[in-house]
Amino acid sequence: MDTNSASSLPGNEQSSNALAIWALVMGILCCAPVGVILGIIGLNKYKQGSNGWIMSLIGLIIGAASIVLNVIFTAVSPEMQEMLELIQTQM
Repeated sequence: MDTNSASSLPGNEQSSNALAIWALVMGILCCAPVGVILGIIGLNKYKQGSNGWIMSLIGLIIGAASIVLNVIFTAVSPEMQEMLELIQTQM
């Protein structure tokens, strides 16, 4: 066993899921586009089926759903409807 290799050092393990955790947090809390981007990067970084891959996938799904819901709610909001009517009357 090679104890001098970089892969055997504690900080270089594949079990670090920091990217996946950030994807999940960003997707849920504040910045859905960042969550989507980090989720995509995490899917490519971690092995399929690992905890990091699953958290990245969840962050990606939640971030994408958040973006879609924001677009829908913006499109059906009364203020947006008034603005669209105003634009149509000016044409």
